[in-house]
Amino acid sequence: MMIHQGQSKESQSLFIADSNQILCETLRESLQHRKFIVSGFAIDGREAINQIRRLSPTASIISSDLAFSMVLKLPVQQPEKN
Repeated sequence: MMIHQGQSKESQSLFIADSNQILCETLRESLQHRKFIVSGFAIDGREAINQIRRLSPTASIISSDLAFSMVLKLPVQQPEKN
């Protein structure tokens, strides 16, 4: 994660999404040890979407398998008619 000048790790929150709970927990602990704020994690795509919307993290780390399933579950927004 790139830290912009003037921002500290502590001012940025991360969310983790992966189907492997042990990986999520290990990554969370490792990031927290390095003073990152981890707002949460999910092992299910639907739960990840709900948590990301609710928590509004600065950035999310999402595994490719969950990312694909999350995209398929997002509602398609219709373009506005003029």
